[in-house]
Order: sequence, then C-alpha cells, then structure tokens
Amino acid sequence: MKTYHQERKRLSAKADTNRTRLENRAHKLEREIDRLVDHLAKGIGDTYVTGPRSTKLHHEREAVLAELAKAPPAFEVVSLHPAIPKRYEEQLDALQ
Repeated sequence: MKTYHQERKRLSAKADTNRTRLENRAHKLEREIDRLVDHLAKGIGDTYVTGPRSTKLHHEREAVLAELAKAPPAFEVVSLHPAIPKRYEEQLDALQ
C-alpha cells in the first residue's frame, strides 16, 4: 500500500509539473503575441518581419494549447493516515 501511494504521488507531481509548464508557455506566447500586435498598431517595427513572427507564435501557441487539452487534469492524491494500515492489520489479527 505504501508503494502504491508513493507511486501515485510521483505520477501526480509529474502530471502537475507538465501541466504547469504548458500553462506557463501558453501565457508567455500570448504575451509575446500581444506585444507584437501592440507594436504593429503603434506603427513600430517592420510588418514584413513582425507579421510572420506573430503567425509563427500563434501556431506555436495553438500547438501548446492542443497539448494542454490532452494533458490529464490536475488531481489530488488521497492518502491514508499513517496509523490506519497498522490498525487494520491489528483488526485482522484480532479476527483470527
């Protein structure tokens, strides 16, 4: 039982880390796209350079969001109080 809980915690931490990484990347890409659009709206920069760059960022953001949609949702591992397994064993012994 102890091994099971340790493995569930490890898998949960790994999934949460991956989800957080994807969410952070998506937010970073969104901010970058917003900055490029703001620069274009203000007439700063060359549209021939920033246009393809914003398109590339948009496609990358879409890929990250698609991967994020496939990622398992964050979940909490339910664990037993440390004394419960010992108490359960005692109760089983008492039955015999």
